[in-house]
Amino acid sequence: MRRFYQPVDLRSRQEMAQYLTTHFRYPTLNSWNRSTSYACNLKITHLGLSPEVVDKLFDMIDYVANQAAFRVTTGMLNTVLADAQTRVQPPTDKGRRLKIYYITQVGVKPPHFVFFCNDSRLFHFSYQRYLENQIRAVFGLTGTPIKITIRQKGDKEDM
Repeated sequence: MRRFYQPVDLRSRQEMAQYLTTHFRYPTLNSWNRSTSYACNLKITHLGLSPEVVDKLFDMIDYVANQAAFRVTTGMLNTVLADAQTRVQPPTDKGRRLKIYYITQVGVKPPHFVFFCNDSRLFHFSYQRYLENQIRAVFGLTGTPIKITIRQKGDKEDM
């Protein structure tokens, strides 16, 4: 039977960091097995919990909470979308090209974005990940997950 806490004799911080990254994995987020790459990483130990480390921890908590409550206007999102589509063209399938009409943010905590397009089947997960990374690069959104919904023309509102 494996205990959650097992004492480990390690000599340096590098060995401790290596041990933690190999033995403790973050859970996966969604169906295509993507990890929590957006998560902030703050290394602390129970032995070195000084007031400065605690202050740093609470500063990070406040920062992530502010990022989760961040709101973006539709106009700014559409500007990011236009720039992203200029860099990388939307995918095609059998001669049909994905057309994304606009993006809007419909919720916070976590930020929830809805993409309106011509055909949701053309919206490949890799292009969705690319657009999510573009949104993160422009607006930050470090430490918080992003929820994305794809809606096509004629879909009823079911969010």
